[in-house]
Amino acid sequence: MMIKTVKRAGIGFLFGMATGILLFGLISLTTQEKNYYVSSVLIDTVGDRNFSLFLQMLLTGIIGMASYAGFGFYDIEHWDMIRSGFVHLIVICPVIVPCVYGLGLISDVSDLLITFTIIILLYFSLWLCRYIVYKIQIKSLNIMQNMISNKKMD
Repeated sequence: MMIKTVKRAGIGFLFGMATGILLFGLISLTTQEKNYYVSSVLIDTVGDRNFSLFLQMLLTGIIGMASYAGFGFYDIEHWDMIRSGFVHLIVICPVIVPCVYGLGLISDVSDLLITFTIIILLYFSLWLCRYIVYKIQIKSLNIMQNMISNKKMD
């Protein structure tokens, strides 16, 4: 279980970095900024574009790592999906909020509330997707089990 979590954390870190670059690239393209792939707020805060990019990749990687490694809560067999999902959300929120603040995306309380709303909406939609996938998997396993039990009766 620990090896699986460490692998998830590594993959999550890479996905987080890639998502961060893509996200800030799209933001800079839509706002006509000249700082492609780097937060202009972060550049203004840090002062150096290269270090800002490094810091941005590090923080978005940490977000991805915490989010993806936290999927290990779903592997605890005696927990239902609601409990696993709630614990996962409670664990990743204290990681996401400081990282988003470090990226310069939160400047006041309204930004914090917007960030929490976005996190909860994204989390709920991802949880719903996982729930649908699990439901489909369980249905196919039940069909396979019925087929096997019918063959044994014959």
